[in-house]
Amino acid sequence: MSRVARKFLEKGYTKVYILKYSFFPNLYVRVSLKGACPEDFARLTGAKPEGFTLQIKALESLVRAGVDCFPAVMTDFSSQDRIVALRQQLTEIRPDFANFEEEESILYPFVVDHLQETGLK
Repeated sequence: MSRVARKFLEKGYTKVYILKYSFFPNLYVRVSLKGACPEDFARLTGAKPEGFTLQIKALESLVRAGVDCFPAVMTDFSSQDRIVALRQQLTEIRPDFANFEEEESILYPFVVDHLQETGLK
């Protein structure tokens, strides 16, 4: 995970940081979730599974602050059961989040290398 992404996620659920976004009336934040659960997140990113929760908390904070946002989820490596469970979890934040955008993985060479290293196909 990049330093910029990690910094956003770490601060993404901090109210003060998110509130800064609420002052921009034309802002639309697309939060890209890596996987449908903590285990998928860890396999896809190489980060600790707990990092998945930070993505969810960022969405919750954005909604509370009134920032226009929507989740996108990398589902290529998640089971249907995990995707259904995530839809339910996101619905609890905001009902329309159940209709999240599904991202397709782009197989850049470094992505292929990572997938081979982690045994993902």
